[in-house]
Amino acid sequence: MLEEAPVIEPEVFLANPVVEEGRPVELEIVVRNTLDEPITNVKVKAELLGKTVEELFDEIREEAKITMRLEGLKRGQHKIKLTLDYTIAGESKRIEKEQMLFVKERERKPIERGGIEEIFGDERS
Repeated sequence: MLEEAPVIEPEVFLANPVVEEGRPVELEIVVRNTLDEPITNVKVKAELLGKTVEELFDEIREEAKITMRLEGLKRGQHKIKLTLDYTIAGESKRIEKEQMLFVKERERKPIERGGIEEIFGDERS
């Protein structure tokens, strides 16, 4: 039985899949070209919660990034749809995938309180 060789293709992924709720965020979408030759006529598209960003690149040799700015998101999991259209060796290709974005509760820093000596003074002096 013949084993199929793994398909080698560029990667598209969300670099920061965990963010805090209620804060403006810049999601970073990365395109990594793992092929020996550059990919050309590249279109990267990200869709999340009704917002879409799209960017065009003439050529990507190694890596490129696009940014998606969003206002404070609600806690939970959200699907982000990533689409990468490109040309290699004269052939047009498309990669479509969904990745989860996790929005976690904003971290609350505990209030630091001094010890009893700081509050009432050190009685030994």
